[in-house]
Parts: sequence; C-alpha cells; structure tokens
Amino acid sequence: MPIGSDWELVFSDDFDVGVLDAVKWSAYDAISSDGIGTFRAANVSASDGQLHLRVDSNFDSARVTTGSISGAAPKALFGYGWFEARINLPLQTGTEMTGAWHAFWLWGENSQVSSGDGPQEEDFEMRGSFPAQIRVGHIWQVTPVKLSQGIDYAFAPYDGQWHVYAYDWQPDKIDWYIDGVKVHTSTEEIPDSPLQILLDAKVGGWGGEPDANTTFPFTMDVDCVKVWQKVNRSSLRWYQRIAYGPGALDATQQGRFLAALKEIGARLNTSGIIPVARVVTAQDIVLRYTAPAPLTAAQWANVLYRRLNLTEATVLANLTITDYAGADYEARRLACKAALSL
Repeated sequence: MPIGSDWELVFSDDFDVGVLDAVKWSAYDAISSDGIGTFRAANVSASDGQLHLRVDSNFDSARVTTGSISGAAPKALFGYGWFEARINLPLQTGTEMTGAWHAFWLWGENSQVSSGDGPQEEDFEMRGSFPAQIRVGHIWQVTPVKLSQGIDYAFAPYDGQWHVYAYDWQPDKIDWYIDGVKVHTSTEEIPDSPLQILLDAKVGGWGGEPDANTTFPFTMDVDCVKVWQKVNRSSLRWYQRIAYGPGALDATQQGRFLAALKEIGARLNTSGIIPVARVVTAQDIVLRYTAPAPLTAAQWANVLYRRLNLTEATVLANLTITDYAGADYEARRLACKAALSL
C-alpha cells in the first residue's frame, strides 16, 4: 500500500465471497484473445479468498477472461492513484510454462491509446518463455505507429510465491513497484484520461508460443486488488454524449440547455464543460470536460431541470448519457477533436 496519510482506499476486493463479484468485475466470454485462445467466463472462479484465472489445454478456451472492474455498464474507471494486486503464478522448474502470458494492466476503455488522449496500457506482463524477467512499461499510441516505453526487469515471477505488483500513477510520472521496491519510473506521455483494471491469463501471441513441454492447465491466482487515491486527487478528462429526447426543445430551451451544460461544470468545480460537437441536434451534444469522475444523469438533471422549466423527473427520464463506448467511439472522438481544432 502507498505510504502517507493523504491516501484513501477507494476500491478493494479480497475475493472472499466465493464467486466473482459481478458488481465489481466483468468476465469476458467467447471473445478471441490476442494469443491463440478465446476468453471463457467458465475459466474464471473464486474460492478460498482468491480469484483463479485458468488456461486450459483446449485452445478454444485457452485465454482466460480478463477481469475488469464494473459497477454497471460501462466499466468503472479510475484516475490517478495507487493500484496494486497480490498475485501468485505457477512454479516453473523447466520449460513447462513456455508460452504462458499473464498480465496486470491498467487500460484505457475503448482503445483510448489511438485517440491521443492517454495510453491504452500500463503494464506488468509476465511470460513463461522468459521466466527470469518481467515487462513493465506503458503504451500511448498504437496507430499509425506504436509508441511505447518500458523495460524487461530482472525478476522471476514464475516462482510459485505471492508477490505484490503496484502502479503509482500521478500526473507527472508512473512508478512501478514489486513487493514494495520501485523497479521503474516513466515520465513520458503520462495519461490524463481514466483507466480500468484488467487481470488476465492467456497463452501464445506476444508471450511466445507453447510447445510440447507446456503443461496445461495453468492458473493465475489473485489474492486481492486495491486502489488508493489522493484525498485531493486531480481531475481527468472525460468525453460524454448528452442527449435529450424524445421531443424537441424550443429555441429558448435549447439556449438554456447549452448554458446549463456549462453551469454544471462550475457547480461541480471542474475546469469547464465545453460543448464541442453537435452530433444530431441541439439536444444531442458531445462534450469534453474534466472532473474527478464522469458526471451521472442525475447530476446533469439536477441543473438542467431548473434551466429548462421542466420537472427534474421529466428531465431525468429523457436524458441519455453515453460515456464513449461502442463501435462509434472513434468517429465521435474525431468529431470532438475537429471541433476543438486539436
């Protein structure tokens, strides 16, 4: 855990309930991995106070689901803070773990790395084909060329022992820790967009290919995951689409609608709500703003209903908040950037 009195614990899971907590995590299912297998929810379990991510010898289910924090759709995201997981990987005595690829990631939702809004990944990556090292680093662009920074740190994660892996992500740097020892620091292209937590166990791909000596099944066991943030934590950048309907607002209400979007920024002490693109009509707005957390429909309605001369319940019932998820994320992001001349 971080040192100092200015931290607060904002997320914790000790996996003590005997099943995966669906309020906190989602288990991917039937999704092809970037190794040689497929995510299967059946490969994720919790027992004896631990999360178990299993890789089977049947390559159709070789990649274990990635666990992602989730209170509800979309996934829960965090800003700057201290993120740690206590993990045990199988003991490797020869080449029986060849091709194994385990990871504890912080990841930008919907491939934010391609947007220029912050790295898609902060990584701890363990590979059975390279058992005497662990990759630590981060990626801030995938297209048109991959841009990243990291090192292969001399460490043997496949020793059958518990280790605590931690990120200290702050506005000006990222520090990587193993068992309380700082092993790497980066000050390059530090993300300022929210990230989610992922844990996964898989095989093949960047981890190297399994061979006749690879022993299946193998697991990644996780004892706990915790997140601390500074009490006076900084705000991060968010993109949202705020739509009001059905029905149209008259010209007066449209002006009030736009004014209220700016007002809520001041009320929540953000650095500003900026309507950056009209997607459909004046009632359908794409916004870029900064805040400690994404604003909820209830928060929007609390200001909007007074400005629109409508009841709060009416406004809330007609609001749709989209946190840039889905296939059209890239198109909407580009519209935002074009409107801001970025």
